[in-house]
Amino acid sequence: MFGRVEYCQIYPGVDLAFHGSGSQLEFDYLVSPGGSAKQIALSFEGAEKIHATEQGDLILSTSAGAVQLNKPVAYQDGDGPRQIVDARFVVEGDRVGFDVGPYDHSRQLVIDPTVTYSTYFGGDFADYGISIAVDGSGDAFVAGATDSDTLPDNSGGTNSGSFDVFVTE
Repeated sequence: MFGRVEYCQIYPGVDLAFHGSGSQLEFDYLVSPGGSAKQIALSFEGAEKIHATEQGDLILSTSAGAVQLNKPVAYQDGDGPRQIVDARFVVEGDRVGFDVGPYDHSRQLVIDPTVTYSTYFGGDFADYGISIAVDGSGDAFVAGATDSDTLPDNSGGTNSGSFDVFVTE
């Protein structure tokens, strides 16, 4: 188990860090002094449609439902208070990048979008993911408890008034 995983130089002058924060999956792009956020280009396998909302969120429409990435927060830390930098997603065809406002290029810039977990899986009542595992092929398996009778791909299961267990891939 790791609290943070960092990939160095995914682009020249840009690192990528993954970490959890509450119910959010965090992945931060760390743009080094002198680096450029313009070279960051994302693509999403399985996305049938990609669009940015007026609020700045990114919506990936898939056959399993929508996945939402929240509007990126960009900032710079320094001697004083954190400096917020305007940032938004830019969709160009099937690629997604970032447009950032003016910032101090002599300091590190952090671009911080988050994924909302609840857009992936859930029913009409309380659902709790309790355990997660990933197999050698990269498939994720989640086990938990549910008070819902409308979980995706529910194979005739019913809820008898108390929580049921689920396992999903």
